[in-house]
Amino acid sequence: RPATGDARIAFPAPTVGRKGAYELRAAVQGLGVQLVTAGAQLEGADFWRGVSIEHRTGNEDWLDGGHVVVLPAFVEHKPRRLLEAVARGTPVIASTACGLENIEEVIGVPFGDVGALREEIERVVSMTKEQVQNLDE
Repeated sequence: RPATGDARIAFPAPTVGRKGAYELRAAVQGLGVQLVTAGAQLEGADFWRGVSIEHRTGNEDWLDGGHVVVLPAFVEHKPRRLLEAVARGTPVIASTACGLENIEEVIGVPFGDVGALREEIERVVSMTKEQVQNLDE
């Protein structure tokens, strides 16, 4: 696994409050991670200021090179991308509002808890490949 500063975090949603964009922005400040976004940039060009960003379009593999998928959403009715990440063996950190708390490979965090979100991000990006594979055990 990469050092925290080399990690790539995939955020598979638009930059809106209900998807946890504000909490994610606060959680990754100062970590030196790269955020790969795959949703519309609705909050404006400077929303992610201070965070290294790569925006992927619909034609690109949104998950390629991602070390962890993070979605601290307040509302998530169709967590298809989270399920895709689980199926592809990529760790997922999601708020309990995403409804995936019964999936062992998903690390749940309370919505709005920036400290817990940051702690889980730091923990997962520092894991070895073997430790990531053992998340579901």
